[in-house]
Amino acid sequence: MAILIDSYSESNQSGMAGDSTTIKFGQSFTGSNAFITSAKFNLRTNSGATGTLRAYLYTISGTYGVNSTPDTLLATSDAVDVSTIGTDTVLVEFTFSGTEQYKMGNEYYFITMEGSATDTVWFGQDGSSPTHSGNYWSRWGARSDIDVCFYVYGEEESTPIVGEKYPLPPFRRS
Repeated sequence: MAILIDSYSESNQSGMAGDSTTIKFGQSFTGSNAFITSAKFNLRTNSGATGTLRAYLYTISGTYGVNSTPDTLLATSDAVDVSTIGTDTVLVEFTFSGTEQYKMGNEYYFITMEGSATDTVWFGQDGSSPTHSGNYWSRWGARSDIDVCFYVYGEEESTPIVGEKYPLPPFRRS
């Protein structure tokens, strides 16, 4: 069963920021002892936009919540086709499949959305009164006065019961 690891709800959103051609933005967050399974961002696009987006899980460098930035790549989500997002703001889910379900610890991470598009991809953010403990980052640098609306989900590792029979789980990267 999926668990919510960390989030900053779209109910906090004060506006939308956008980028086209080369899209890179994200939020640092606190992990949990779980395998990452998905991430969601509050997105919309301009009419007719095409391209591909993915979510990425990174370690961080810098000071968490102040100027942290993505560092070492740990996992990559399946691709999302930009043309399927639409012009209405919606939560778009990025799924981490198979070996990309990285086992996180109780430490800081960065979740980003990156890709390319022929027109602007807009993402929900709070620049008026951000309260998430992490910080925002884009290809222009880190900022502590903005938070991205996001959700990170995972699966906890189950503890087997002695004497029970279990099917073999899918292989995962540890």
